[in-house]
Amino acid sequence: MRPTCSNHPCRVKALVRTGLLWSLACTALPANAVWNWQLDITNANLFVSASDPTCKVSVLAGSDATVLRSSDAGESWQAMPVPGSSPISAILFDVSHQQFIAVGANGSILRSSNCGQQWQHANTSLGQSLRTVLLTDAQRGHLLAAGEGGTLLRSTDGGENWQAVRTPASTYISHMLQHSRSKSLIAGGEKGLLMRSGDAGKHWQLQTATPREGITQLAELNSGTVIASLEGGQMLRSTNAGQSWQVRQLPTADKAPRVNAIAQTANGLIAAVTQDGRALISSDDGLRWQYADTGSKAFLSSVRATADDEFVAVGADGTVLRSAEGGKRWAAQALGTTQEFETIARLPDGQLVAPGSGGIVARSVDDGRSWQIVRNGISKYTHAIVGIGGASPNGVITPSTLIAAGINGTLSRSTDDGRNWQPITAPDNVYFFTALYHPDTQAFLVAGSRGLLMRSSDGGKTWRGSQIAGEGSISQLTLLASGRVVALTADAGILFSDDGGQSWQTSDADKDTIWLAEAEDAKPQVLIAAGREDSLVRSEDGGKHWSKLSAGLGKGIFRVRSISGVFLASGREGVVLRSADEGKSFQTISLPASATIWEMAPIPGLPGGVIAVGTKGQILRSTDAGLNWQSINSGSSDILRVIVHDPVSNALLVTGRGGRLLQSLDQGLSWHAINSPSDTRYAGVWRNPATGSLLFWGDRILRAHH
Repeated sequence: MRPTCSNHPCRVKALVRTGLLWSLACTALPANAVWNWQLDITNANLFVSASDPTCKVSVLAGSDATVLRSSDAGESWQAMPVPGSSPISAILFDVSHQQFIAVGANGSILRSSNCGQQWQHANTSLGQSLRTVLLTDAQRGHLLAAGEGGTLLRSTDGGENWQAVRTPASTYISHMLQHSRSKSLIAGGEKGLLMRSGDAGKHWQLQTATPREGITQLAELNSGTVIASLEGGQMLRSTNAGQSWQVRQLPTADKAPRVNAIAQTANGLIAAVTQDGRALISSDDGLRWQYADTGSKAFLSSVRATADDEFVAVGADGTVLRSAEGGKRWAAQALGTTQEFETIARLPDGQLVAPGSGGIVARSVDDGRSWQIVRNGISKYTHAIVGIGGASPNGVITPSTLIAAGINGTLSRSTDDGRNWQPITAPDNVYFFTALYHPDTQAFLVAGSRGLLMRSSDGGKTWRGSQIAGEGSISQLTLLASGRVVALTADAGILFSDDGGQSWQTSDADKDTIWLAEAEDAKPQVLIAAGREDSLVRSEDGGKHWSKLSAGLGKGIFRVRSISGVFLASGREGVVLRSADEGKSFQTISLPASATIWEMAPIPGLPGGVIAVGTKGQILRSTDAGLNWQSINSGSSDILRVIVHDPVSNALLVTGRGGRLLQSLDQGLSWHAINSPSDTRYAGVWRNPATGSLLFWGDRILRAHH
């Protein structure tokens, strides 16, 4: 049974000055208590799809063990809890057992027999990654799964148990198909691997075909002819179910591009799409091919036939194409995105969906003639998330608007607790590093490279940009207790704004210093800032005027926090600087372990309690406001960069570059790992006071909720 704090909701109080969100703690739970989290990656890359025609449910799957489910013909998608963190590379629906089967990295095999709502691991001890899965007997649920190092597994009980099959292959098996007429099996993969089985996959024979290049696709045509496309841009063709193969040259004087996908219409027309945006068309069962100009040079990843004997293709840079005149002409569909579409799926009621990078999903209800993006995602690295909403003075919980900012001008908005993100137009040559919400003016601010600051006063719907710091980067925006905003820059010193970022003034801080970190003391207007040139400075008037502290104190410092009435500054030297006199003087505190300290945060409910995390999985704990430190075993070797407190469970959570999520329920004395759906990098966290959800950001956005 999940423990709770009490019958009364915890009341939240936020400290926003330092960029961390902390809350009043509920009563501490026993150290051995178990707190269950639901963890969802909201922007996983989606690669594959399958549908259950009985339930009329469809699923999309991809990186980070992500499965999205739709029960409304693809109009909306919800994340399902899936065990593990292995990417899913192939999925199918087993009609005999009315279940989904998915395979992926690290030998992962997953099953769901209740319309895709719950997923369980199958019984296999395999460690090799699996790339493809095939239903070989739809009546009895016989299955094959294959992948790394020639691995091939066979199941005769609907995927509950799997047995290894000896094959002549030693290279990656990436594709399998069952010939519809002969029922023989054909598998292809790296280095020209082609093999065939005539006894339902029990025994396999290598097939000789030249050139020996990797197989990029296997496809059976309406006639029973099998086509195998090669990495070098050639085609192999078999008219006897894979017993022998003939090379078909493609029409180009140069090296032909790689074919990524093949489709055939009901009237026999064939289209193959390539890595350089071209389409190959054949009307004679794959004997001869002609190039069709699609008008695109984007990587095309998938193609599908339509009911009117035309084709739809998707690919990189948001490319969606539809053909006319039997594939001779192609027209682009403008969807207003640059994210990559990975595949096209047809749902049970005929709709088309195209999932892709960052969790994007586009949908067509008219066979590809027009498309609508029904789910947006963020495919780039995120540097900051900030939001509005939460507990108002009268105790009412209001909905939240969230803003995410990152590299290549990535700016996105969410109004559903970070489940879905809508892109915001911003310059793509800017990296955004920092963001905040200014409550007095109800404005969002984001800033980053090229001195650019963008501001929105309507909840993130529209934005105006201004270059406030020359060509230098803006590394940190800090909201002071007074409502003033302070900006640390790399080319314009330290700036401040008293009107919510509408206008900016220059302080007397050194303009040649790259300023990196800043914090405000418990006494308002007292600030400490650190810079890359070993600079440490202090202000008593909210950042207008700055005085230098002792030379050399700031060596390697890139994090400054005000905790329990003291300033703590940390960095690369394996030490912490501590000031108990409002930053007037600092003493050097030696740590019990040599590590770069990336983050420090208070321990709620423990006066003077501080947690620090850093490289090599280091977790340090202090009970006297940073004067003395104890090294705590984390069980991790990752670079740890993020600390957050959850007031509902009273848990401390830590994560970092390896994606491993660590939890402590005893105020940091002991830590245990939570099964995370991703092994990616996380650089920060924001807690939504309206919902209690934690949003970790970095390569992925992880939503943790109760």
